[in-house]
Amino acid sequence: MNRSRVTLVLMEQVLMLLAFALAAALCVQTFVYASRQSIYNEERDRAVQMAQTAVEIMKSTGGTVEQAQLAAAERMGGQVLQENWQVFYDQDWREVPGGMPFRYSLRAVAEPTDLKGFYKANVQVVANQEENGTQEVLFQLTAAWQEVSAHAS
Repeated sequence: MNRSRVTLVLMEQVLMLLAFALAAALCVQTFVYASRQSIYNEERDRAVQMAQTAVEIMKSTGGTVEQAQLAAAERMGGQVLQENWQVFYDQDWREVPGGMPFRYSLRAVAEPTDLKGFYKANVQVVANQEENGTQEVLFQLTAAWQEVSAHAS
């Protein structure tokens, strides 16, 4: 009788240990998910900030798309080629020269409009996933502005 009691106590302790291990595994999964989500939210917040800064610089020039992109490139870096402005960044959002490995890129591409003196550009911030070679758009914004000289006459 004493032996069966010891067996029951040991079984109860093993079951409690299994329940604790299961609960710990669930907690670890939750913390890992929360950490990943926090990193993603931080990336997205920074992407929004960069895109909004680019749009405000471009709109403040009051000129053509090319003038706006050149002004933004002068303040934020990168280069403009055929109405396409790009800036590349590393994982800490420091500018990286073109052709070097990068984690993020900011692109501003001109969009055609039918109105004289009215300009549009699509601004995107993209995360480059090196592990699988894919890209994820973190934030996208369309900027529109009117050339200052177009409404002055």
